[in-house]
Amino acid sequence: MADALAFEELSPRHDRTQFSCGKPNLDDYLKRFSRQNDELRTTKTVVVRNAQNPQVLAYYAARAGTVACSAPPRARLPADAKKRLPSYPLGTFHLARMAVDSASRLDPDGKPRRLGELMLMHALKAAHTASRHMGIFAVDVIAIDDDAAAFYRKYDFAPLVDNPRHLFLPMKKISSLLA
Repeated sequence: MADALAFEELSPRHDRTQFSCGKPNLDDYLKRFSRQNDELRTTKTVVVRNAQNPQVLAYYAARAGTVACSAPPRARLPADAKKRLPSYPLGTFHLARMAVDSASRLDPDGKPRRLGELMLMHALKAAHTASRHMGIFAVDVIAIDDDAAAFYRKYDFAPLVDNPRHLFLPMKKISSLLA
């Protein structure tokens, strides 16, 4: 039987020491900077853990962001995405970092946990909730590598024209997905 998972805001009781996703800068962020950034309110870090264990299995860090769409940066958005949009920067829910501990990819029964997908869906729900209180055009992410970009494209994120690793998912699509 799979362990129950708990999604929580990062706190001192979470064990980050053993976290290793295979990307040193993502490991380092969680271990060294996530708490400090949360305290400064520059990001909000959400972790997932087994309900009975404080060890972090996965995390994402999010913050407010913008996507510039005025001329000439307006060319950054695909043509179908920029119809009827204002020329000033659009507010986004910026998914700054997301990672899954390599040793946590399988549950105790040896089945994939799909923690990346669970974390992404949690972040999309958080963005949707926030969009009820402030202007959020999309969730955006700058993928760390091509594999990460492919992961986000599986969930219908589209690349900005000038950077194939800077992807976005419009809030309208997220609202439809969560309906």
